[in-house]
Amino acid sequence: MRFAALAMASLCAFAAWPEQPAYQHGISLLHELKYPADFEHFDYANPDAPKGGRVVLSATAPIHNFSGVRGGQVPNAMGLGRTLDRLLIRSADELSGLYGQLVDGVALSADRRRLFLRLHADARWHDGVPVTTNDMLFSYRELLAMVFGKVYLEPWIESLEIVNDRELAVHHRQAFTNANLVALTWFPVRPAHYYAARDPREDTLVPPVGSGPYRIADFDGDYVVYRRVHDYWGPRTPDLPRLDCRRRKSWRCWNRIATVCRTGYSKSRCDFPERATIARPSNGLAACWPKRAGRCSAACWSTPREAASCWSC
Repeated sequence: MRFAALAMASLCAFAAWPEQPAYQHGISLLHELKYPADFEHFDYANPDAPKGGRVVLSATAPIHNFSGVRGGQVPNAMGLGRTLDRLLIRSADELSGLYGQLVDGVALSADRRRLFLRLHADARWHDGVPVTTNDMLFSYRELLAMVFGKVYLEPWIESLEIVNDRELAVHHRQAFTNANLVALTWFPVRPAHYYAARDPREDTLVPPVGSGPYRIADFDGDYVVYRRVHDYWGPRTPDLPRLDCRRRKSWRCWNRIATVCRTGYSKSRCDFPERATIARPSNGLAACWPKRAGRCSAACWSTPREAASCWSC
């Protein structure tokens, strides 16, 4: 009842405003938009490029968290942003052209103090639930509860006003600038229904529900696999997903062991067989057989996982 009353009050206020939103497909405060309303993709994205394939990218930290919370104690898995769509995306061939991804309409009031956003009617989470303005309000409140949100959002956002399930107004404390609009390109919209019975700030290895072109298919402590969502709701959005699989691989454990080997050898703490080497062959891995003076030994195997499992010193 309370939410319905708030929504009705917002609707009345919306209707009472002297100007109604003139929604457009994008926005820029610095120049005219390069792409028209009916464009299907950016010029640098090839719609005829073959789909499929697999890419393996490096990760600088082990895979310990999928919460998506910014500024937490445990770093999020690299590549997690591919599982969530953003409100707006920025084109790479304009100074500051912003186009809708989760939203299909954006409008700015004449005094630049109110930004109106209209969600795409087809926007869906991976479990089929529609993306609504309630998700945006939930995400905003969660950000404000953390230092990150207080520093980057609270100084300029006065409030968020829900009009209906698809329309929302962002009230600025003074007037919107280009930097404020760009900040909305990284605003993470999270599923309110998913976190109704979960702690949204808790570190977790349970992959949450996403909305983007990729979902988590497999993971372990040293890798995570993102697989393309074949029934992705936005196949005609400007940013065209092509790869079937994105794999993030962490080499941290292996590099740590190789460093220990080198350090131990330089300090005469490890005895090496006559032919043992510390090498980095074409596959990017190293090999060494150290033996710590009478205490323990470790064999550095062919993969980071084997190396981590054998490390006991």
